[in-house]
Amino acid sequence: MSLELTHRVHPGYLEITTSGTRSEGREMNELIRIWQKVFVLAGQYNLTYILAHIKEVGRWPLNAQINFGFKMQETGVTRLHRVAGICYSPQLFEEHDLFIKYGRALGYEIQVFRSEDEALDWLLHAQPGKPEVQELTNGT
Repeated sequence: MSLELTHRVHPGYLEITTSGTRSEGREMNELIRIWQKVFVLAGQYNLTYILAHIKEVGRWPLNAQINFGFKMQETGVTRLHRVAGICYSPQLFEEHDLFIKYGRALGYEIQVFRSEDEALDWLLHAQPGKPEVQELTNGT
């Protein structure tokens, strides 16, 4: 099974959900395909803020995380976009650490959270250019 995308439009932001099971060996290509669709939808609705519910099953191998970081621009993300992801498991949260750091280093406004309230607060209220959240890793 591969990943699926659903969406809802709200005043000021696009809400998406990625779900399904990652296909071993094709994780990066699946994510690029899904996020290309997300940014096409955002463009259709003229929205730059995206709330992403990340409900994928299956590991996101380190090499796929790194490669996705290098190919992030292929998705259509721009520095005008702001993406707040909600990871519903500790594994997903940890697997997004490298990707988030890489994206921020490139100047993208992206961050992951453990709750929808935190994600929406950052998405809609945090000052652009400032993550205003603690780093994902705790240094241990």
